[in-house]
Amino acid sequence: MRYFGLQVILFVFVGVSALAQSPTLNEKVSRFVSGKLGQRVGGGECAHLAMEALRHAGAKFLRGADHPEPGDYVWGKLIAVLEPGKLDFKTKVKSGDLVQFRNSTFKNGALYTHHTAVVAEVDDRGQPTAVWEENVGPLGKADRTVRKTKIDFGLLKSGWIRIYQPEPRVRKPGQYEFVLLNRTDIPRDVFVQLGDRRLFTISLTADNTDASYGYGMATINAPIPPTLVVGASRINIVDAAGYEIVTNDGKVTIRRMP
Repeated sequence: MRYFGLQVILFVFVGVSALAQSPTLNEKVSRFVSGKLGQRVGGGECAHLAMEALRHAGAKFLRGADHPEPGDYVWGKLIAVLEPGKLDFKTKVKSGDLVQFRNSTFKNGALYTHHTAVVAEVDDRGQPTAVWEENVGPLGKADRTVRKTKIDFGLLKSGWIRIYQPEPRVRKPGQYEFVLLNRTDIPRDVFVQLGDRRLFTISLTADNTDASYGYGMATINAPIPPTLVVGASRINIVDAAGYEIVTNDGKVTIRRMP
């Protein structure tokens, strides 16, 4: 009996130790984004970076309903709403949290009309001091690769900023959520099918454009998974996976993204 009790104690100790060492969603988001510096993520849009970071972290990556207005993206649990002179940080912000800007102008001349970023650094008070972002700069000349930018939210002059914490994602039975990226130089239609029955179509624009990256969601009550079809190429959908359309030896192929 004593030996059995010792086994239980050791098991619990090891389990707690392993759990304590597991990276959090925020840490996973930060690790993904920091590893993409200088690279284009998704189609190069700011929101693509956030969505891919959440997806790779195992968090909810399909946005909730826009709030407070259409186009105001919601990325998880709301933990801060910032307005000029009202830096209401009720919760300490962490690296890996998501930032949504709306008509945000700063006293140093910075402007974020509609933008998404990821918190990169915070100070001792838990207030952001740097963000990771992409698609930054003048219209038509924006840098569509990931960069790290210092920021002072205390300089906010107009508009608002909302900060969201990544939330765990739990798969529901029969649920398939996925993302698509067109890496070819012409628009592509991707058919989502169950067997030979077409469920819906996702239209993607050419590589390195806003709509070259998209997402889909289907709930299937069937023993087989849905498939993605582009031309003669097809692949079974795995929940929470990403897929890219490429040209290989002159043939259009859809394959799973790394």
